[in-house]
Amino acid sequence: EFSPRRAQNFGVESAWIVMPILTGQTILMVTHSNVAASYADRVMFIKDGEVFHQIYKGGLSRSEMLDKICDSVTVLMRGEKENESQVD
Repeated sequence: EFSPRRAQNFGVESAWIVMPILTGQTILMVTHSNVAASYADRVMFIKDGEVFHQIYKGGLSRSEMLDKICDSVTVLMRGEKENESQVD
């Protein structure tokens, strides 16, 4: 079930409580929280309406998944900053 209400937003503190409860469920979550995303079996990065990067959890622990997400975000952000500087 999709919930358009902003009340469904939660912070990092809430993620530590709620995400383990959702483990094993099929959900679509849109988030900017690396911690919340680290509970997923698959993380897709979407830009301009297209999937441009994916991470599959496989045998990774949640902590390893979080590290992989953080590393990917760092690389992706670095690429955006390089593209911005080339436009100037």
